[in-house]
Amino acid sequence: MSTQAAISDRDLIAAWGQVIDGFARTHQLLMAEFTEEFGFPAGWFEVLMRLLGANDERGLPMTRLAREASLTSGGFTKLADRLENAGLLVRRDCPSDRRMTYAQLTPAGRDVAERAQAAHADGLRRYVVEVLGEDDTRKLSLLLSTLGAAHTSC
Repeated sequence: MSTQAAISDRDLIAAWGQVIDGFARTHQLLMAEFTEEFGFPAGWFEVLMRLLGANDERGLPMTRLAREASLTSGGFTKLADRLENAGLLVRRDCPSDRRMTYAQLTPAGRDVAERAQAAHADGLRRYVVEVLGEDDTRKLSLLLSTLGAAHTSC
């Protein structure tokens, strides 16, 4: 049994609201910078980062990208169309499974993604590390990673 006093319902809900509010405000600032600097909608950032981090030279399966970006397959198809029209990604058929299509960064897409990654890291240093410090930033990351892992079903 813990010796700490139990947190009240009201305090627990207020604490969670502060977590959400802090994240939302910081994320909004970061995405506004992305949109201003690169001229693309904020929703493109996540897809560009996921494709930049892909370990597979083919890119990533479109279905996986849609799921990870929390979009329907139709919604993601429209987003992929826009990224393709902007010259940032191409679609490639999977040679071993005709049902699967991969999204892959073009050279221009890779350039934009790399520049966006550097700009985003600079923003994170300003809006997170300068506010919390390196140790608390690492703690926050670990805590939220632990929380996310506890609620991820595979």
